[in-house]
Amino acid sequence: LLNPNSYEKGSWVLHMLRRRIGDQLFWKGISAYYATYRNKNATSADFETIMSAVSGQDLHAFFHQWLDQPGHPVLRLQHSYDRDKKELTLTFIQAGDYLYTFPLEYTLDGASYTTTIKTRNTTVHIPLAAEPARIRLDPHVNTLFSTF
Repeated sequence: LLNPNSYEKGSWVLHMLRRRIGDQLFWKGISAYYATYRNKNATSADFETIMSAVSGQDLHAFFHQWLDQPGHPVLRLQHSYDRDKKELTLTFIQAGDYLYTFPLEYTLDGASYTTTIKTRNTTVHIPLAAEPARIRLDPHVNTLFSTF
């Protein structure tokens, strides 16, 4: 139960939560959690309750997928550019038995885009004057995932 994988994934979940609710609410929630459970036992559900209350958001789905499911999303990107239509097609393919739902930021030659990944295959069509020289997934390292 207590191994490097648990600690590494736990730190990723905190990082993603901070990105989701923002720095101010995240630290307000951490302070409230500490004040409530100082010198006491607490569970992940207790942490979820505090962070949901502080943020004003229902964070159950977030905590369920990132804490209750083993592993993390594994993605593959397929892309093609149609010169006639001047359109880039990106298909994000999610491997594994459990399908995660999360926003994925990516850049096309530095221009930022975000797509919500929630199915086995998520396809987006982006009008572009030219084929991008560089596609970069999660340029700000916001989300726990790997590629295949």
